[in-house]
Formats: sequence, C-alpha cells, structure tokens
Amino acid sequence: MDVRMREVPAQVVVTEQRMVDQQSLERWLPEAMARVHKTAGSMAAETAEQPYLLRDHVGDEPVFIVIYEGNPNEGETAVECCTPLAQRQMVRLCGRFRRTGKRTYAS
Repeated sequence: MDVRMREVPAQVVVTEQRMVDQQSLERWLPEAMARVHKTAGSMAAETAEQPYLLRDHVGDEPVFIVIYEGNPNEGETAVECCTPLAQRQMVRLCGRFRRTGKRTYAS
C-alpha cells in the first residue's frame, strides 16, 4: 500500500458522535451518514469540490469522514461521523458558527 501525504484546507463539518461497539456501529453508521448529509443539505461538499481527495475517477459523490477513538471490536468506543461543508458556503456561514477547540458547532 502506498501512503501519500498532502496538505488539505481547514474544514467545517456537520458531525454526529456516538459510543458504539462493532455490532452497534454497523447499525448506527449508515443512519448517521444519512443524517449528517441531510443536515448539511445543499451546503455539503462533494468529491468534485475537494480535488485533494484524488477521486477524479468517480462521479461527484457525498464525502464522509469517520473518526474512531478506539477499536469498536474491543468494546464501546467514541465514533464520529462527519460530512464537510463546501468552501463556497463558508462566507455565508461566518456569523452562524463559533469555533470551540478543534470542532465547530452551530450556535
């Protein structure tokens, strides 16, 4: 497997987090992906707007980021499902979001 590093711009995401084990993860993740994508609506960034994803070989698709704090096969762990918002929307959202630590939350 080739591992490549590249710089990517900062992202604002719609996120949902849950404590799950592997069995719960398999049920929760598809539903969480649908919810964060629906919440982002027309502001969701898709693959065409994020060339650094190197997915030119596929059509424009929704993008999801899944972050595991541990291994759900070993028991409950925090899992976060996110979808990034399009950079073109950031100027409009400036007054609606506040930054807290590493995550951005709607106020």
